Amino acid sequence: MTLRSRQTRWFEVFVRREQVVYALEALAGTHSVQLELDPRFSGSLNIKELKQQVREFDQLADSYRDLLPDSAHKSTRLVGPPEKQVARMLRRLRRWCDRLESLLAEADELNAKRDRLQVVEEASNAMGESASQLPHIAHTTDLLFKQLYRCAPHQVASEVLNSHLEQTFVGEDHCFVMIACLPQQRDEVTRLLSRADCEAVVIPPDLAEQPEQQLQDIRRRLEKAQADLEHTEAWIRALRNDSQVAEALANMETLRWFTGAAHHVGVKDTSFCRITGWTSESDPERLKTVLSKAHVEAEIRFARPPAGAKEPVASATSWWRQPFQIFTMMSGAPSPDEIDPTGLLAIVVPLLFGYMFPDTGHGLIIAAAGLLLSRYNSKARFLISCGLVSALMGIVFDDFFGYRMLSQPWQIHAQC
Repeated sequence: MTLRSRQTRWFEVFVRREQVVYALEALAGTHSVQLELDPRFSGSLNIKELKQQVREFDQLADSYRDLLPDSAHKSTRLVGPPEKQVARMLRRLRRWCDRLESLLAEADELNAKRDRLQVVEEASNAMGESASQLPHIAHTTDLLFKQLYRCAPHQVASEVLNSHLEQTFVGEDHCFVMIACLPQQRDEVTRLLSRADCEAVVIPPDLAEQPEQQLQDIRRRLEKAQADLEHTEAWIRALRNDSQVAEALANMETLRWFTGAAHHVGVKDTSFCRITGWTSESDPERLKTVLSKAHVEAEIRFARPPAGAKEPVASATSWWRQPFQIFTMMSGAPSPDEIDPTGLLAIVVPLLFGYMFPDTGHGLIIAAAGLLLSRYNSKARFLISCGLVSALMGIVFDDFFGYRMLSQPWQIHAQC
C-alpha cells in the first residue's frame, strides 16, 4: 500500500474527426483522465504527408534490412508530433546508413588489400631469390612493359610462354608468370593472359628488395591490414547494435500501424484529431480497451507533456480504496509531495465504525444496504466494509440487535 499520490501521465489520442465526441464520452467515463490542450499542436495531422515519410523510411531501411539492429526488444515511446518524429527518425536512419555505407566500403577495400598482399606473399615465396625483381616490376617504364600475373597451375597458353615469357614460378596455389616485352606488345599479352584466366598482381611500389626483408615487410603490411579490418568490423558491429536506430525502428512500427489504420480517411478528409491531457492509468492499453468497447478506432500513446504544463494529482486508489475518497476530497486533493491518506482511511474508518457501533444484526443490515446501493452509486460501497466490521465487532461484544446471544468467556461485555 502506498501513501503517495498516484503519478499521472500525459497521453495523446489520435481519432477520426467524426468519432471525437464518442471518444471524449468514453474517456470521461473512466474517471481517470483530465483533458488539457497541448499548445505544441497547431493544426490537423496530415496523414498523406505522414504516409509519404513512412514510405521513404521503409525504402531506406529495406536497403540494409539484413544489417539493421534488432528492434524486437525495444519498447516504443513517441514524444511530440508524429510528423516531426518520423522526420527525426528518417534523419537518424540516413546518418546511420551513410556511416554504414562508408564502413562497408572501407571493409571491402581492406579485404581487397589483404587479398592482394597475400598474393604478393605467395609470389615472393615462390620466386625465392628472384623476388628482388618485384619492386622493379612495380615501376613502369616507357621502354619495357613488365608485369607479374597470377594464373592457375598449367593454364598459361603455350604461344604466350614461347613469345614473351621471361620466367614462371609455381607457388602453393597458383602459377606466377613474369612478363617482359615491348610496350606495343602489351595489349596482345594482356588479351592472351586474360583468355587464360590470369590476373595481374598488384605490387606495392615501396616494397623491399631483399627477399627476407621483403617477406617481413609484406607480413607487417598484412598484420596492419588485418588490424584495420578488425577495427572497421568492430565499428560495423557497433552500428548493428545502435540503440537509437533500434528505438527508431520500433517507434516506426507504431506509426506504420497508425498510418495503416488511417487508410479509410478520404482524400478530402486527410486529418485526424488529437485529444490530449493527463491520465492516472499506467498502461495506454486500458484506455484503448475502453475506446474499443465504445467502437472508436484510435491510437493512444504516452508522451512528454508540453513545457510548463502542471501535472495534476490523482489519488492512488484501487477498488477497495475508491469508496473512501469521499472523505479525502472533503479536505482537498493532496499535493504530489504530501501523503495520500485514502489507504489508511480504508482501514481506520471501518474499524472506528465497528468499535463505536458493535452490533451484529445492525451491521449485517448496513452491509446489505451498502451492497444494494452500490449498484446505483459506487460511493456507497464504504457501507459494506463498515457494516461487516460492525457485525464482527458485534460478535466480539456479544450484541445482536441489543441482545446477548453467545455469552462466551472470550467476549467483551460493556459495564454500566
